[in-house]
Amino acid sequence: MSSRSFHLAILGLLVAVVGAACARQAAPPTGAAPAASTANEAAAPPSTNGRIGGIVQQFDDGEVVLQGGTRFELNPDARLIRSVPTDPGSVEPGAFVAVTAKRQPDGKLLASVVNIFPESMRGLGEGQRPMDGGNLMTNATVGDVGPDLMTNATVDEAAGSEFSLLFPGGGDDVELADDAQVNQFEAASTEDLVPGTSITALVTDGSANFLTIM
Repeated sequence: MSSRSFHLAILGLLVAVVGAACARQAAPPTGAAPAASTANEAAAPPSTNGRIGGIVQQFDDGEVVLQGGTRFELNPDARLIRSVPTDPGSVEPGAFVAVTAKRQPDGKLLASVVNIFPESMRGLGEGQRPMDGGNLMTNATVGDVGPDLMTNATVDEAAGSEFSLLFPGGGDDVELADDAQVNQFEAASTEDLVPGTSITALVTDGSANFLTIM
């Protein structure tokens, strides 16, 4: 079913529910309470919130529909990016990155994911904040880089390599985990939202302002 057909079907269902409720309210049986308000509340769909991930089934008229039925609106000014796997040698001094890592007993961060932002996104979400699962998300500028990272090695070869992060009010030393993922972010557009595309999106009240194509 197309997105437009789905919306027409839902609209027809809402009209039928509201119409039936109004009819019952117009001629209620003796002692019966009007049911229109309850019917309207039951028919209202819940808002989608949080980090949503999945495979695109279709994108039509500003709405993203994922396989399995999850759907959300994409704001006209939403930021779309594509995540492209790259080697650790792309983590260079001065790069602006987002690092997913866990704090180790020695105080260093052990990174499982490093996402390198394009220059146009420098400063986005800068700082450090907790995530689910005991991870920390650090959006910061790369300072010093260890010699192993400067050889453009594969992730396995660069495991244990280190670099530093600088952000307002602090900084951290980071070590790459053995299975760390390093990705380069690139600008994308709605034309890239074709069926079969894997995406994640940050959704608030059913609408996304940020979407990543994997």
